[in-house]
Amino acid sequence: MKTTRIDYTPIQLKFPVGIEEIIKVNDPVYSFREVMAHIDPEKYFVAEKGHEMGRPRYDREKLLKIVLFAFMENGYCSVRQIQKLCETDIRFLWLLDGEPNREGEPGADTVSRGSTL
Repeated sequence: MKTTRIDYTPIQLKFPVGIEEIIKVNDPVYSFREVMAHIDPEKYFVAEKGHEMGRPRYDREKLLKIVLFAFMENGYCSVRQIQKLCETDIRFLWLLDGEPNREGEPGADTVSRGSTL
């Protein structure tokens, strides 16, 4: 009986090691992420009710990051625009740590709920 298995996929890294080659070093996303790393957003969130059924929720901090960064970059934008940015802009994927969710980018409903936290 074989007791080992090889967990290998051709795409093992979420992002290239040199992300600076894709996102320029002077891009504001680096400053934004640095500022967000020094802020404790938990004190601004509404207390969360525990849900025992359904899929796991999105990380509220990640949703807050994409909403705030979208407003910083584009001024006012709709949740559909934010959803589109999460689909197409690598900076938003980077803010979401490379894995927005199990099925893809956060949907407009999720972004909308995230913006009212």
